[in-house]
Amino acid sequence: MYHHRITTCDDGQDRELPVLVYLASPYTSPDIAVCEQRYQSACRATAALIRAGQTVFSPIVHSHPLV
Repeated sequence: MYHHRITTCDDGQDRELPVLVYLASPYTSPDIAVCEQRYQSACRATAALIRAGQTVFSPIVHSHPLV
């Protein structure tokens, strides 16, 4: 199920644009195991939203592997 919003562009034409879901979630903790658990939880939530047809950006999921 894809969600779209209608917007009027500069040329006066209406266009459907995909909606991007921004998944905010906790991450920071002095305990690295807590950070890892929070990352795994964010991955599960992101995957569930993608399976439901959503376009998702999760800063934790998309940047945790880089550190």
